[in-house]
Amino acid sequence: MEGGDTSRGSARMGEYEVGKKLGIGAFGVVRSCVHTATRQEYACKTSKDSRAATTEIAMLSRVQGHPNVVRLEAHSHNQGYIHVLLELCHGGDLLEHVESLRVARSVGKGEAVLSEGEAAEALLAVVLALSFCHSRGVMHRDVKPENLLLPRTDSRLCELKLADFGGAADIANIKVIEDDSIGTFDYQAPEIHSEVIYNETVDVWSLGVVLYFLLLDHLPFEQSAIPHIFQESDFSCNLSLQVENSQPSISHHAKDLILNLLQVNPSRRLSLSSILTHPWLCPVLNHALINYDEYLIKKSTEGDTNNPEFSFHVELPLLMVPSKLQAKLAVKNQLAKKTRKKLIHQLARPGLQHQLNLPPLNPSGFLGSISKFWSYHVTKYLKDSI
Repeated sequence: MEGGDTSRGSARMGEYEVGKKLGIGAFGVVRSCVHTATRQEYACKTSKDSRAATTEIAMLSRVQGHPNVVRLEAHSHNQGYIHVLLELCHGGDLLEHVESLRVARSVGKGEAVLSEGEAAEALLAVVLALSFCHSRGVMHRDVKPENLLLPRTDSRLCELKLADFGGAADIANIKVIEDDSIGTFDYQAPEIHSEVIYNETVDVWSLGVVLYFLLLDHLPFEQSAIPHIFQESDFSCNLSLQVENSQPSISHHAKDLILNLLQVNPSRRLSLSSILTHPWLCPVLNHALINYDEYLIKKSTEGDTNNPEFSFHVELPLLMVPSKLQAKLAVKNQLAKKTRKKLIHQLARPGLQHQLNLPPLNPSGFLGSISKFWSYHVTKYLKDSI
């Protein structure tokens, strides 16, 4: 590639070797590329220089710093094209992952490939990513399995990264949609097709469709029906019957969550914070807290917060922290190192699960075990926040 704009945050594309095509979408082509000097691999998205491409860079730049959002490395404007360098996720997308598991597990079409525990891990990753994006004033508008990437081939589903911000928009400036080609029809909220001003709750609807697909192995609506859903007075009743009689059968809490995500009225959809405290996801959070006291004290004593065993960190959003604890977190810049360690011990002893008011874990529940992975994330979040 020829050299282009080399301002801060941009790249000299002549320094990269372009490899195979990884994918193609409405807004450009994605290829693998390697930095000639460091041999570091990246994904390079190339599209025509346009307002849409510039907006994508702006939106993605705004949501950097979260481990469940794909990392923007650099960008270059050159000869009418924009090249965007992104972290390369070797594990592929969630749809590819599900299909590979289908083969490995000998699961037929129409049968759930993922367990409810695995689907819960995936959902939690996406909720955390969307929560972060919305807090930065960005709605994604194209949440679907193909835009959820796994960093490595052996990654857990809780490591999913939200990608492709080609359809993202500023929440504060959204108006009636001018181009209904934005997003993917099967996953679009009905209000997008109804000539009304919508908001970030369109991402919650898409999240509901993703969850429905992961648990039931098919999409909830025919494409032709989506534009008319907004006018259907009996939609909720029909969907409830559809979910209740679904095959394969899913748990009561899973059904309840799906129905509360796929609400035609945007104001009735669950908020992201409510999703995190929904009974279906509580076991995921509880597993993070089973050995929380012992693990937190051990880590704070060792001072080992950069254990190479953990290559990334997932933040539990502050909205999950009770108000009393928020007050303590707010004074983080006023606490000396010794005081911080003392406070960590104080928080650990009573057990964070009691402060979060979560129900106790049912050992025979759907999740099984989730290792010390989440324990570390809770630890890291508190240490960084205090």
